[in-house]
Amino acid sequence: MLKPLMHAFAGICGALFMTLAPESAAGASLQDRVSEEYCDPALADMPDRDRVPLERHQEAYPNKCSASARPSETVALRFDVRPDGVTDRIEAIYSTNRCFSRSAVRSVARWKYSCVPEGLKGVETTITYQLEGEGVGYHNEYDANCTIFGLSKHDWKSVSADASLGVSCKSNAVYPVECKQPSDSVVMVVLRFDVSPDGDVQNIETLKAKKECFADRAAKSLERREYAATKAGYQNIGAIFTYRKKKVLNGPDCLPVDISEASSMTYPNLKVSCRGVFRYPEKCIGKAESVETVTFLHDVSPGGAVQNIRLKETTNECFENEAWTSVIRSRYEPSDSGGKDLETTITFRLEQ
Repeated sequence: MLKPLMHAFAGICGALFMTLAPESAAGASLQDRVSEEYCDPALADMPDRDRVPLERHQEAYPNKCSASARPSETVALRFDVRPDGVTDRIEAIYSTNRCFSRSAVRSVARWKYSCVPEGLKGVETTITYQLEGEGVGYHNEYDANCTIFGLSKHDWKSVSADASLGVSCKSNAVYPVECKQPSDSVVMVVLRFDVSPDGDVQNIETLKAKKECFADRAAKSLERREYAATKAGYQNIGAIFTYRKKKVLNGPDCLPVDISEASSMTYPNLKVSCRGVFRYPEKCIGKAESVETVTFLHDVSPGGAVQNIRLKETTNECFENEAWTSVIRSRYEPSDSGGKDLETTITFRLEQ
């Protein structure tokens, strides 16, 4: 039964083709129809390099990639544009993280161009994914400090500005990780207390605190503080606790360089502020010489971002992706006009 059905289907397709073919032949060519339907006369003579998609869709951040993602990941793609404005033959040519390549390809597949009666070949673009929040690309560093002073001699504002007016009690300060605090912020707690003749801390009261959780933990820290026994004890003592939470990038993607030695020969006023870090790709060790190099041409925006990266030459294509990652992460000092066709070479050395 299967074979007759296949022949019948082929016959139907043939009939359809014979019916449609004369009408297509009699009508305008595909390029002419596209020119009439999609082309704005004002855009007809626009150079190919200046064309941008009318519809630019970007897929949502792929959650499956967040576990291996840096704060910013970039995918470079190359594709063609058909005469009807639809993208075709899309490929990811470089990526800072391969997990994002499929999402980037799906994004470009939904782009729509206009006014391309001849089509376009070899269009290149980059898509960047930003990880919101702290993400796995960051970790938090915590710090707690404490200064004790005499309230009869100094007010807490003076001591907070000059810790030398008091005595450090940092050994009593412990950061309360259970208390909520925004990253890159400081929480201050100011307390007043007395010391009994036996050396016990007592009569603790809060003078300043915006977060009750931190005030409670600071008071408990004071309660554990021990003083030597005296005849009368001490009264009216102040304590300032400061809690800092700082968001720190796991392994900086761009390392600072000496700007005075990092300028372009073509654009002497365009200077590198940091170079993108890269790793020696382990997959390349078995097929690598002691030294491998990859050279790219690229542009730099007025804001200092690297863009429009093109491969110029390489000694080993296995290293191209990692080298591209370094170049895209590099940053230049801001300038009035940026630069075009700058050349950067990334060198990989294999330690013997």
